[in-house]
Amino acid sequence: MKTRQLLKTVAMILAITFAFSIACYTSSDVAEAQVIKWRMQDLATPGQVHYEARTELFCKKVEEMSNGRLIITNHPSGTLIKSADCFDAASEGSIDITYTVGSYWAGIVGPVAMLGWVIPFTWDTIEEQEAWLYEKGHYIERMRERYAKDGVYLLAPTLSTGVPIMSTKPINGIADLKGLKIRAVGLAAKLLQRAGASVVYIGSEDLYTALSTGVIDAVTWGAPSQNNAMGLQEVCKYYIQPSLATITAGEIIVSMKSWNKLSDDLKVIVSTAYEASRLETFKRMYLADKKYLEEWKKKNGTIVCTFPPEDVAKLREMTLAILDEEVAKDKALGAPIVKDLKQWLRELGHLK
Repeated sequence: MKTRQLLKTVAMILAITFAFSIACYTSSDVAEAQVIKWRMQDLATPGQVHYEARTELFCKKVEEMSNGRLIITNHPSGTLIKSADCFDAASEGSIDITYTVGSYWAGIVGPVAMLGWVIPFTWDTIEEQEAWLYEKGHYIERMRERYAKDGVYLLAPTLSTGVPIMSTKPINGIADLKGLKIRAVGLAAKLLQRAGASVVYIGSEDLYTALSTGVIDAVTWGAPSQNNAMGLQEVCKYYIQPSLATITAGEIIVSMKSWNKLSDDLKVIVSTAYEASRLETFKRMYLADKKYLEEWKKKNGTIVCTFPPEDVAKLREMTLAILDEEVAKDKALGAPIVKDLKQWLRELGHLK
């Protein structure tokens, strides 16, 4: 954790240094300089807590810190390109920056990408996940090198609250998953499929319609702070606990073409602004989750279903098996990451 703390300290010092230099710019300086405008597509939509937080805490802060030299406009999910096409779009340079999840890119970067969102039934705290991403697993460092091969810069991981199953049918254990039509991606999809569910991928922009028309019975998308604005509680009466993950990490990726056009100080501003926004975004989501779930119970009659401990243990075992069989088959990248992941889980006492 010392390395992580050192990085934060260095980032803070750099941010302060650049803040002083940026303050020296006048409006005429900015007018004479080329104003860079980036298009960002979010995986979320307006009204969702993390969408609003990213727009306010990241995009606006970049504009302020750069004194208007870099303006990032955030667009809702699916408005510029399909959610599943963001990596290709960033690689080609047709989009500058996007919030997304690595699980979508397994067909491009290999099965290790499945780790990029939900690793079911592993972390208990933010600190455990952060240590894995940056130190114990070196996940960000390794994936940054891999993405660069496709012309994509991995800026940073996001920090989000849990991913429960929301369903139109009661799910009280593994037995109820059999035959269930559910939307999921990445390791969550592999796990639910192994447990007997029928798994499909549907973009976030189409989830409400798919649930309301019976195309799918259930969904893994996000916590109440993410689902409320999408109205999923209107069509999903059942909220399943425990969540597949209590802490999750998406990612902010940037077109390497766009990134390389930035001056060094603008690169630091983008990195620092996003780093500063991560924890505050998580805090807003955490508080909203509690608020919305209680509102759902009162207004929508939401029923919480809870899996028995023995079923949770079985799902954890299935997850570990999938890591070995699916992710570790990538000997160059997946195998060492899975090895480090298991070692960290042992150190935490989550795995014998």
